[in-house]
Amino acid sequence: MALIVVSLVIGLITGGLVYHFVWKKRFSDLEKERQKVLDEAKKQVEIAKKEAELQVKDSLIQLKIEVEKELKQKREELNAIERRLTQKEDSLEKRGILIDSREVELLKKEKTISSLERELTEKK
Repeated sequence: MALIVVSLVIGLITGGLVYHFVWKKRFSDLEKERQKVLDEAKKQVEIAKKEAELQVKDSLIQLKIEVEKELKQKREELNAIERRLTQKEDSLEKRGILIDSREVELLKKEKTISSLERELTEKK
């Protein structure tokens, strides 16, 4: 009977140890799997974050290009307006000079006419 009890105790101890090691191994495997899934999720998050950053950078670059293009177009329009204004200013200046010279000519002609009229009136 003692042998049965000892065998039973040894069996229980052995079974308990085997049960303990099997569950410990299973728990360890599950912990490794959990860590593996967690690491993979972190990698995916990091990849998604980098992709989002690249998309933002690309969008900013595209926006900068569009703004620079628009600014260049506006500068060209302003330069064209400035050239037209300069041409009009030059044209007006030339007209002013022409008008001044015509006015001087008219004044000379008036003086000449006045002088001729005086001479005619004196001769009469």
